[in-house]
Amino acid sequence: MSSLFATCVEFAFPLRADYDIRHNFNATYVYNPTWKPSNPILNQVLGGWQFSQTFFLRSGNPYSVTDYTAFLTAQNDGLQFYTLGTFLGGAIGDCSKPGPIANPSQCVSASQFAPALTETSFGNLARNSFRAPGYFNSDFNAMKNFSLTERVKLRVGANFFNIFNHPNFQAPSSNLTNSNFGQLYATVSPSTSPYGSFQGAGVSGRLIQLEAHLQF
Repeated sequence: MSSLFATCVEFAFPLRADYDIRHNFNATYVYNPTWKPSNPILNQVLGGWQFSQTFFLRSGNPYSVTDYTAFLTAQNDGLQFYTLGTFLGGAIGDCSKPGPIANPSQCVSASQFAPALTETSFGNLARNSFRAPGYFNSDFNAMKNFSLTERVKLRVGANFFNIFNHPNFQAPSSNLTNSNFGQLYATVSPSTSPYGSFQGAGVSGRLIQLEAHLQF
């Protein structure tokens, strides 16, 4: 037990909860231009606009490196569990920014871990010792009001979801028995989209929605 404790201290892996997001920044603005052209035709084109934008920026969620070799062996005994990885050392790639691993899609390498040979292997890692890529997203809205009559107004505009078309990735494959271990393979479902929140990775790219409102 003392040697296991010493190994954990040597690698200095912190204990993190599944929802441990260390840095989170959200911002929004609404801009209503006050300038109005004196020309009535230009005023119809350039006046009455409203612009707004939101920004979401946070660090990635933690994840655990697991070894399902022991999991598959233990099923013969009617047990279902897996072990945490045994880390051998070396540079740990940070998926959220350029790191020591040259390939940006390779967060950790299988060569940095020893295989779990039996179901009695518990590894030397704590849960959530690694961190997934960070998240960045920005939505932009542009609206314009038209006065049709004294009481009737038309409001038209466009909503740009993920306007910068920035990809956000899920945690890399964390099972040492997978051939794509340590690689980024799927995008994160955005928290905002024209179809509602968290509708799947299929709406993770830039989406544009046009809208019109008649007010009377």
